[in-house]
Order: sequence, then structure tokens, then C-alpha cells
Amino acid sequence: MRRPARLRVSAAACLAPLLAAWCYVYARENVLTFLVRGDWPAATGALAVMLCCTVPATATVAAWEGGRHRAIAATLAAAARHPLVPAARALVPAGVVAAVGMAASCAAVLPAAAGGPLGAPVFELIGVYAVIDVGYAAVGYTLGRLVPVAISLPAALLGSFWCVGFPRAFSPMWIGDIDGGRLEDCCSTLDRLPAPRALIAPLLVAAGMVAAGAVVAMWRGRRSWSVAAATGCVALGVVLAAGAVRDADPLGDAGVARPVSAMTCAGTRPTLCLWPEQEPRRQSILASVRTASERLRLVGVSVPATVSVSPDDHRPGRLDVPLLYPDPSRADILTAVADAAVTVHEPACAAGDPHAWKAGPVIGTVQAWAHLAVGVTDTGSTWRQAVTAARQVRDRPLAVQAAWYRANTAALRGCTAGPQPVGAFTQASSGGPR
Repeated sequence: MRRPARLRVSAAACLAPLLAAWCYVYARENVLTFLVRGDWPAATGALAVMLCCTVPATATVAAWEGGRHRAIAATLAAAARHPLVPAARALVPAGVVAAVGMAASCAAVLPAAAGGPLGAPVFELIGVYAVIDVGYAAVGYTLGRLVPVAISLPAALLGSFWCVGFPRAFSPMWIGDIDGGRLEDCCSTLDRLPAPRALIAPLLVAAGMVAAGAVVAMWRGRRSWSVAAATGCVALGVVLAAGAVRDADPLGDAGVARPVSAMTCAGTRPTLCLWPEQEPRRQSILASVRTASERLRLVGVSVPATVSVSPDDHRPGRLDVPLLYPDPSRADILTAVADAAVTVHEPACAAGDPHAWKAGPVIGTVQAWAHLAVGVTDTGSTWRQAVTAARQVRDRPLAVQAAWYRANTAALRGCTAGPQPVGAFTQASSGGPR
């Protein structure tokens, strides 16, 4: 049967237009709304959500085709062609459905990344999505060959939806990486790229699914043995995928740190290192960073001559200010610079015993004070007591604030001294600007 005729008698003819409309509307309303504009990796990663739509449709169409082949199994067994040839041709309608659904999703989501400096989607991710669809199509076809259509269709529809949508909610979290469910979070910020293990794991599972479909299509012995062999193929793929992600990242993070070499450093007072997606807004970002740096220096907080927007840029002489989106607001920039400049890590003496860190409770006050110092009125702190104490510090002269900050920073580096009240530094200066 020629391909156009095959499509006319397939469930794909009815399902493809409906799936395209559904994917386009769903993607615009539920994916595009939360998408980072101008970021190709984020837009491509967000398409992983649409697998919950394309995979069940693909598996169901494949199950329909498998049911048709089950009805003519005797004819297929007597054919001179290799048994994989009719099976592969039967999956063409399922492939059309998957392609139509993903194309509609891309049409809704990817324009949001237009203008991004990278210039193109992450084709590795799109390739993984396609392979996942093929894998579930093979499983759907296998179900159609083994059981009646009345069972295979709902089993393919509901089973594939469960396998794609629910594992990401399981604990341990790495389970969500096995079927690609966490790929939507791989690149949601500028400092992340897809992790190789998160791409390999679903490919291994899909390979096991395709192998299972091939086994059932070629098997000429007892059906129970073909079912066992197909189950073993899928199980082997899952085990290999689990081995690829379980030890590499138990928390199920589908992304890896983006190389800091992708950033461009330019400007003075301070030198600012930005991601390519942020380059069009360099001047506005630099102005806000410069304002925050100058205001912090007035109260005794030193800011390095180079500011990097990557949280993983640990090169010496740099302040890591995590600005993870293409167009951060002025308030976000001021807050990020303030937080980064006054960050104090827990000392070794407090490891395993938070109560040993006597000065620990003053951290909230120091952070709220730094926010107020750079001009952020909404400190974002949930500790009302810390905000109140920070406002009291801000009411003192700048020299007093600087002395208070230095004393508490020194106390936070050890476990012997407790919080230093601002009242102890009222004699540090008899007045001066605030």
C-alpha cells in the first residue's frame, strides 16, 4: 500500500490535525508564558513538556497499526520480505503524528527565542525528543501485535502518558532522567546546558523499546517467548539508563554548568563578564552593577574590579553575581550584587553543628542591610526582625555602618564571637553622611 493510502486508512489522519491544534494552544498557554525570552537552549529544553502530548498520540497510532498487522499475521508470516519492512512502514503514520505535534509545539515556543545570539535551537535536544517518540511508537506497535485493539489502544495511551509524565515526580529524583522527563529543566537559566548523561539515558531506553518491537516483529516461535524477550530488551535499556544517571547525579539535574569561556568581559569600574544573550543589554546592566558597587563601597563593603554573572566562575579577583536571565531588572541586579558582596560561608568549626556558629543569626541582618545600602527597599527577607535591625543600622553614620559590617564579618568567619550590635560602634564616628 502506498504511503498516502496508508495514511488515509490510519488513525493518524484524524489524530494529527487535532494533536497539532492541541500542542500549539497548550504550548502557548502553558510553556511560552514561563519561558525565558531570547534564550535558545531554554526554549528548546521547554519543549520536553510537550512529550506528554506527542508520545501518547504516537504510541496510540502505532498500537492501531500493530492491531491491523495482528489481524493479518498469517499473511505477513508468509511474505517474502523481511518482517521488519512492514513493521517499519506501519510506523510511518505514527512518525507523521509525532512530527506534526512537535512541529506545532516548535511553532508556538521557538519564536520566543528569536533574536538570541546563538541563532538556532539545540538540535541535540530535538533529536532526543524524536528518538523518544520512536521508542514509544515501537512499544505501541508491539502492544498492537500482541493483544487485541480494545486492550492495546488504551494501554498504549495511558501507559505512555504515565511513563513520560510521572517519573519526574518520583524519589529518588534521578528516576526522572531515565525517560527524559527532566530535560525541561536542563537549560532554564543562562548558566546551564544539557548534561550528556541526561541525553544518553532516554536514548538507551528508546533503543530498548525499538529492540523489543523488532523482536516481536521477527519472532516466529511461541508468543510467550517473544513477550519475555521484548520485556528483557526494555528492562535492559532501563537498567543501562539508570546506571548512566544514578551515580552521576543522584539529584536528577539534567543540566551541566556552561563554560565560563563563553562569557565576554568588557568595561571598567568594574569590568563586567556577561553571557552572549545579555550582550545587547550590557550598558544597562553595567550601569546598575556600577551603582551597586559604588554604594557598597561607601559603607565599607569591598567589590572586586571584575564582576562575573556566572555562579560558577571561581577565578580569583572576581565577584560572582548570578544574573541568570537575558534581561534582569535593575532591582534584581542591585540585589544580586549586594548578596554576592556580603556572602559569608559557614566556617569549618560549625560543620555538623549549626549552634556552634554563634554569629550565624546576624546573616539575615547583614543581607537586609546590604539590600538597603544599594537602594532596594524591598529586601525580600522573611525575617521581620532582621529587616528592622538592618534599618536601625542604616540610620547610623556611614563610618559606623562600615565598622559594624567589618566586626560582624570577622565574627562570621569563626565560632568564638557572637553578633556585634550596632550600638557598640556609636563612638566610631561623631557624625557624617548616611
